Amino acid sequence: MTHYQTAVYLSCIDVAQTCDFAIVGPFGDLDEVKARVGVPAVDFPQIRERARERLTRLTLVRRLDFTAPGTRALSYYSDDELLPGEAFWALVLAPPDSKALCLWLNSTLALVEFLTLQRETRGSFIDITSEKVRELHIPNFTKADVTRLVDAFELVRKEELPSLFDQFQEPCAARELIDQAVLQFLGYSDNEVASMLPKLYEAMRRELTSFSELMRATQTEETPAAIQLPFGLT
Repeated sequence: MTHYQTAVYLSCIDVAQTCDFAIVGPFGDLDEVKARVGVPAVDFPQIRERARERLTRLTLVRRLDFTAPGTRALSYYSDDELLPGEAFWALVLAPPDSKALCLWLNSTLALVEFLTLQRETRGSFIDITSEKVRELHIPNFTKADVTRLVDAFELVRKEELPSLFDQFQEPCAARELIDQAVLQFLGYSDNEVASMLPKLYEAMRRELTSFSELMRATQTEETPAAIQLPFGLT
């Protein structure tokens, strides 16, 4: 069996200890399980091949509601390779670059870009398509010194995050550490970062408050349809 990431709404960006398990080969009670669920056969070679294509240390959510109480981060990391569920993209990079990108994708700059590129589906629900991922402005970490980003990742990886909405109502220490590291990586001085962040957080607070008000005004009983996207985004 291999680790399997199933839940979108996780409290920490390090998910190594919160994954389920995926079955990729026969086991002792397989015949009984097949009989109970009415499945005559299981193509384990195909399952293993699909799992192999999706194994990664870094994931990115495919769909989210920016204002939902359970939405706390967009990207998650595990030291051990995991098999992400259909709710996630699999992003394949070397471990140091995976940590740097995880931090970047959870930064306020990345959140702003997702909001800019969004295609709204229902209120504040946003689909993160493969095309949208490829449009993101992400540094080439293989040609940069990512030490600052990796160090910041290590500081926040196990911190329990409040909802994204609350992170901008009252920014937590992890939110500030992530954004300070990203802005300093881009070359901004400590003084410039200290001046920029309150303005950036106030803008995000207003934006997410508007989304939340829109959701309350347009709430329906309709359940958003699941999206089906191809395996193996790299």
